This record gives sequence, structure tokens and C-alpha cells, in this order.
Amino acid sequence: MIISEPSSTRRSKAALAGAHHLFSPLEDDIPARVRELTGSDEGVDVAFEAAGNERALDAGIRSLKVRGTLLNVSVWSTPPKVRRPGFLGCSRGTRTTGREARVDTLGGRDVSRST
Repeated sequence: MIISEPSSTRRSKAALAGAHHLFSPLEDDIPARVRELTGSDEGVDVAFEAAGNERALDAGIRSLKVRGTLLNVSVWSTPPKVRRPGFLGCSRGTRTTGREARVDTLGGRDVSRST
């Protein structure tokens, strides 16, 4: 399990809960660190975004491997803008050509719009 968390206290709690790799998004390039751990052209199968933060959402998307899935479990006050790095597009439950991604939200609200 790879954790990206700005709070050192919460990183410590995650370590106690069994997280293997803990990084601070304030100090580390999270997608780069994920690629180091998974292989240069790989990424993770699944990422969870729970911060309600567009930078965290973007980092989660960029940490995915081809055909990876991001599960957004945040409560957003306004729909986030999803940047589409490295693939042609993404939308809730829809596959695209090229690098594919799936972005899901709780409550069924589509967050797949580009900036």
C-alpha cells in the first residue's frame, strides 16, 4: 500500500495500520515515486482519492497504470476539473482509445471534464 499524505501524524497512523510506502505530497512527486516502486512504465492498478483536492486527484490519475481505475471517495463542494495527462480522455465508466482511465465518484456525479 502506498500512501500520499501531507500530515506526518496521519502518515504515522497509516504506517501503524500497515501501509508500506508513505510519502508527503508537499515534499515528493507522488506519480514519480509510484513509478519508481512499480517500474518505469507502470503505475498502480487502483488509486483512491479521499482528500477532495484537485492536486491529489491529478496525482492519483497520473499514478495509474494503463487501464487503471481511480476511485474518488471525496465530498466535493464543486465538481473538480480533471486533467488528462497521457491519455485521450476519461469519463465515468467510459473507455477511450490510447491510454485508458476510469474515474468514478460516489453518488454518481461525473467528474470527468477537462480544464
